[in-house]
Amino acid sequence: MNTLYLRLPNGSFTLKAAGFDVDGVLRDTGYPAYQFLCHSLRELKAHSTPTFSKFVRDYSHDLEEFCAKYGVICTTADYLQVYRRYSDGHHDSTEPFLDVLPTFQLLHLWEMPIFVVSSHNHDAVAMWLETHGLNKYVGHISGSRTDKADAVREACDALGTDTTHACYIGDWGADMHSAIEAKAIPLGITRGHESREALMDMGAAHVFDHLPEFTELIGR
Repeated sequence: MNTLYLRLPNGSFTLKAAGFDVDGVLRDTGYPAYQFLCHSLRELKAHSTPTFSKFVRDYSHDLEEFCAKYGVICTTADYLQVYRRYSDGHHDSTEPFLDVLPTFQLLHLWEMPIFVVSSHNHDAVAMWLETHGLNKYVGHISGSRTDKADAVREACDALGTDTTHACYIGDWGADMHSAIEAKAIPLGITRGHESREALMDMGAAHVFDHLPEFTELIGR
């Protein structure tokens, strides 16, 4: 394997693995998820709904605590029952962003191990990757995970590298926190939405809009 470096404004880092969140990073489900959340909060009689930037900053998998910020007192099960009526089937039927396959192919050419982390059902994520011909480039999948820091550590261990030599690309502030907790390099992606400032504030070492900007940062 060639020694590759990730060149960021704050320095150059040896890179031995690249990790990706799924929703909002590999497929266009991040902003729709925000819209489904707003619909759900309104149906549950919230006093307000977050802007997308605030959603990126504040969202967590502690749904009861998150909903309470907007005046909704409910159980996680009650919230999910409403949310799934809006989101049902959307994630698994969404195509990958057009830059995903060429990015994976380029990383594979460079012999860069790839891992994928998602809170969505593990088998569904694996099937989605297979459906779109992405699975053959992915060395490790961690689905059904709400503790993404632990998932990043697990993936790096499975790929035989230390987390300090791995990056994790996500579109939410919680993804940046997970990468930092795992001691991986936190990278934010906006996919063209107004979330750059929020991702930087939440600890991203660097933020870009689309994946080609990520691979342009990698060199020997």
